[in-house]
Amino acid sequence: PLEEVIKHTDELKNIYGSDHKEKALKLIGDMLFAVSSVARRLGVDCEEALQKSSDNFVNIFAAAEEMITADGKEIKNLSKDELLIYFEKAKN
Repeated sequence: PLEEVIKHTDELKNIYGSDHKEKALKLIGDMLFAVSSVARRLGVDCEEALQKSSDNFVNIFAAAEEMITADGKEIKNLSKDELLIYFEKAKN
């Protein structure tokens, strides 16, 4: 199953940024299935893992928002690159 995750990741890299929605839909579905198989083999509950990841994202987003506000800026006025800088700072 881990090899399948890697294979699908490589295939996604090849179509990333293109207009291959149906191909992406199939690959992502296949990848999710493969990841769930890896998780099962490792004894990891997929829902719990997704919830922890989601909670982590919310915490990072909140920390980035606080930094943006502390700098006297508004999130809606930042470029994508500026937002990414704040997100990287919030991760650390």
